[in-house]
This record gives sequence, C-alpha cells and structure tokens, in this order.
Amino acid sequence: MRAITVLAVALAGLGWTASAAHADARTIHLSILKCQFSDDTTHDVPGSPITTDEQIADFLDNAGTDGVPDFVSQLSDGRLVVDSRISGWYTMPTTLAADPSIDTSRRVQDCIDTAQRAGWSLPAGNKLVVFRNRCADRGTDSSNWVLLDPCSTFTQSARDIASITTGLRGSSDDPWSLTGTGNVFTQPSRWGPKPVGPNGFQQSITGLPFTYWPTRTAGQVTLAPLYGSPGTTLPRVVVLPHIEGANPTNIYNLILEYRYPQGLDAPIRAPVVLIHRQTYGYTDVMRGADGRPAQDVVVGNQHVHVVSTGGSTATVSIDTAYGLPRVPDVIGASRADGSRTVLAAGLAVSLNSSTEPTCDQLGQVVAQRPDAGTVVDPGSRVFLTVATKPAKGCSL
Repeated sequence: MRAITVLAVALAGLGWTASAAHADARTIHLSILKCQFSDDTTHDVPGSPITTDEQIADFLDNAGTDGVPDFVSQLSDGRLVVDSRISGWYTMPTTLAADPSIDTSRRVQDCIDTAQRAGWSLPAGNKLVVFRNRCADRGTDSSNWVLLDPCSTFTQSARDIASITTGLRGSSDDPWSLTGTGNVFTQPSRWGPKPVGPNGFQQSITGLPFTYWPTRTAGQVTLAPLYGSPGTTLPRVVVLPHIEGANPTNIYNLILEYRYPQGLDAPIRAPVVLIHRQTYGYTDVMRGADGRPAQDVVVGNQHVHVVSTGGSTATVSIDTAYGLPRVPDVIGASRADGSRTVLAAGLAVSLNSSTEPTCDQLGQVVAQRPDAGTVVDPGSRVFLTVATKPAKGCSL
C-alpha cells in the first residue's frame, strides 16, 4: 500500500483528512483475492466505482484515496493502519448462472480453492477479503472473511472489514453507529455515501483511552468531539461505574461521548452528547420521549445532565451518588436531636458515650462515624459518640 507520510492527506471537497499513523500504530493485515466467474470474466459494471484493478486497489489498499484504509485511519486517529496484499484475478470453475444456488461461505471457499491451486496461501495473521467480478453476493462471517463485489457500498465494506479486523460492532438501531442498519448520517465520497464512525464505547478496540468516572462522586467533565480531535488531551469517552439493578445479573454502564459535525461526523445535523447504556452484549443510546438522544438521564444512583454543547467541547454534569443519602453533620447536637437528624436521613443510629472532663459538652454529640458528608447506602448505620459526665465529677 502507499503509506501516509505526511501529517494528513487532504481529501479535497470531502471535508475531512486522514490521520497520521501513530508511532505505536497497529497494522491490520488484509489478503485480498480477486476472483472471476468462468462464464463471465468481464469487470465493467455500469455505475460501480469499484471495477478496475486500480479502483480496487484505491478502495481497499491505497492511502490518500478516501477508501477503506483512510476511513480506518481516521476513525482511529492513526492508531490502526491497513496493509493489504492483492492477488488475482483467479478464474473459478463456478459459473455466474449457477452462483445463486451456492451459499455465501461456499462462494468464498470456491475463490480460496481456486487461488490455492494457483499457489496462493493466506499469510499467518492476515484476514481475508474476497472480491468477485460481478454483482452477486456480499457478506461476512464477522471474524475471518469478507465477501465483496462491484456493488458493495462503502458502509457495508467498511463495516465488514472493521468487524473482521478489530471486532468493531454496534447496535442495529443506532443511527450514530457505523454498523447500525439505521445509519442515516453519510457524506459523499468517491466510493459513494460514507458513514459516520463507530460509537465511542467501541473505540477501546482501536486504542483510544477512556476516562473512568469515580464512584459516588459529583462534578463536571469537558468532552472533546469523538472524531476530528487528534492530539486532544480532553476526554472523548467517559465511562461511569457499574450500576446494579434489581436483578443482580443486570449490571451495566453509562458511557458518554460528544458527537460534533467534523471529521467522520461531518454529516450529522447538530452537536449532541450521546449517553449509552451498555449491558451484557447490547448497547443502546438513551432517548427522551421525543425519540431524540436524552440529555438528562437518571439511572439508579447516577445522574447525567448535559450542560452545554454547540462548540468545540461539551460540558456534562455527572453525579454517581445521585439519590444516595449523605451522613449529616450532627457534631454539637444533643443526643436526641442528633439521633433524629440521622434517622430523618434514612440512616440507622448507634450510640456510645465518652466521658468529657470539663462537662462543657455534656449530652452533645462529640464524634461521629462516618464523617459528615460521606455518601452511604440507604439504611447504613451512623455511630454517634455522646459526651457524659465523668464518675469523679467535672474538672474546673
């Protein structure tokens, strides 16, 4: 492939640039087999931008051509680099007329078998892309191979190649996800409509560092846009602590990201913070009653409120102790008043005494555990120490 050798390769008229490869970038190795039918070896498909050898190389291998390598580079800020080996054309014994009776995996295997008879072998660690010369079938097994043809769309190709090489996947009902069937946000490219990138929770696979919000803590965080912000020191994905529901197996996270109309997100209509709820094997965008992404969410003891968006950053208020009681400050209160205050907070009370030589604080709370302001679970016990008169009387 032609390597990216400058900070960014401008893609004129498309509103985005490819990212320079990181020094510690991970290389994705692809082997691309080109196969043709025995009864139809033509490569010209009217209306398709992916038919000639040069076009296939630009789409699947070469950098700086707005193809899949540039897309992968941009979605990962250069942390992933595509390196491909293209072989073929190999003429399969399969005919185009008989192809409809063959399943997808058999179509891929026919190409592999034909190439192997000609001396080809799959290098260790490479993933396989089979490209056939006529529009007949497309698909993937999600882990080992992708089947493409001249009618493959950019979204489908990028999704399937990302799936077999990185494991990137997404919710089928999420229009902000590369892999979502409802992805309505696209921008033009040489190869047809290009989708927005994967959601932030998938980006750990590409090496993007996450920011983990502490338990039982309130504050604000400033988010940089998920895409188009290479080199930023601001967090782009914030993961809140696990929330455990009534069902102890239903443990999930809230995951925050800021989507801004730049880079891969250029086609979205307006800036938006997405609050994802991630459970075992499934992630969805939390939405309000109007169907739009929710900007104020309370789940269990977690409260997320989007304070501002619209600029190059978004501000979000997070409270992971929402609704949980805080130990009241009862130092100096009488035994009765201190006990009532703790009980009113939904907490239990345990009392003990301590002699107070000067008798200045007799009957008052002189110590408490936990300290005032500590976030605790409902019904937690608060230990109060009340001053009592010493047996020998008060000292002057």
